[in-house]
Amino acid sequence: MDNNENKINEILDNFIQNSTITKRQLSIIYNKLNMRGPMKNISSGAYYRQIKQCREKTKGILYSIILLGLCGAIDKDTILVLKKTVEQIEDVVVTNNEKKLSQEDIMNVILLIEQIVNKCITI
Repeated sequence: MDNNENKINEILDNFIQNSTITKRQLSIIYNKLNMRGPMKNISSGAYYRQIKQCREKTKGILYSIILLGLCGAIDKDTILVLKKTVEQIEDVVVTNNEKKLSQEDIMNVILLIEQIVNKCITI
């Protein structure tokens, strides 16, 4: 893994630390979405049980976002803001692969994401 990939992993690690999704669950979701089979160090039954748990957790997160929006705990434009944030993060990943962003740039991305998330919360 080169330094470039480490920087992107640093952003993803930050997301995982602040998420209800574990690193293992993210790996399973990624593999499932990219049509890869079960991971080598997990039985087939455990893999499909994890897929079900990931699906249920994702469903719960989406219901939570809707509920928090209904009660006013998150800004009404949160979904749009998050969509734009994801698009911008995808651009950063592409830019990092092409231009080799500095550690400071990566930290600025992480701080900006924290600010965006904090502004979406109204409580």
